[in-house]
Amino acid sequence: MATSSMIQYLSAKNDQVGASNRRVTEQFFAGGAIAIGDAVCFDTTQTGADRVLFVVQSDSDAVATQQPIGICIAHNGSAAAAVSGDEVTVVVQGYAEGVKCAAGVVARHLLRATGTVGEVDDYTSGGVTAVTPFAIALEAVAGSKVDVCVLGYFT
Repeated sequence: MATSSMIQYLSAKNDQVGASNRRVTEQFFAGGAIAIGDAVCFDTTQTGADRVLFVVQSDSDAVATQQPIGICIAHNGSAAAAVSGDEVTVVVQGYAEGVKCAAGVVARHLLRATGTVGEVDDYTSGGVTAVTPFAIALEAVAGSKVDVCVLGYFT
């Protein structure tokens, strides 16, 4: 199911967020509940190729879910939360807004998964630093949300 539509262009409009505004998305199936703005990782509880077809919320407290690959931005084309088996759209490279984030993150911080499912935090703020940071904060966290640029290790 993972497909790539690498259409990119520069746009002078800065008031709209669109699929082509410097980001790459992939379609996956949810391996469990996933909210819009959650950091996600491959669902390695699956077998065979399904391990990279399904995603779950990232969580640094479990080795299998420590390494996020992107941010969930839609569920079946809507802004509703996904349940197991639903199709989800994940930003795997580029801009994602409204990402679930721990307090204290400021612009330019490298980000990683936290022990709270789907949440990101400063890469150096305790926790697991054995994983690769997967995104950069573009602003300071406000209201437990932050806009990020996903670094794109999985594309």
